[in-house]
Amino acid sequence: MEREGNTQREKRFKVCIPPLPNHRVLIFGKQHQSYQATLKQVHLPSSLTQSEFDHDIGNDESHFFEAIGHWRQLNLSPAFVQFATDVESISASMPLLVHHWSDITQFWIRAIDSANDEALVALLE
Repeated sequence: MEREGNTQREKRFKVCIPPLPNHRVLIFGKQHQSYQATLKQVHLPSSLTQSEFDHDIGNDESHFFEAIGHWRQLNLSPAFVQFATDVESISASMPLLVHHWSDITQFWIRAIDSANDEALVALLE
């Protein structure tokens, strides 16, 4: 008898709780998904996140050099290409970047002065 009561109770709960018209019903599968993974499925990636620059770099690399390489692929304006060519060899690593910071700043100021709108986006980033 107890068994029959449990099955009747289960049937009663299934019948008594209909889905509401303005609500979604999530069916849980066997695999659990984290909250962040669920958000990534629903939301577009933010423009503020720069996933390619989030990783750790070694002592012989610099984020500045990686950003120059990334923008070189995206921006072909003459002012930016000249700036990238000038600073690429002296910014390959963090020690080189620190050592040549004044030269890089001078190249950047010169590039800003002669840049058009397309080059400014990459130079100011």
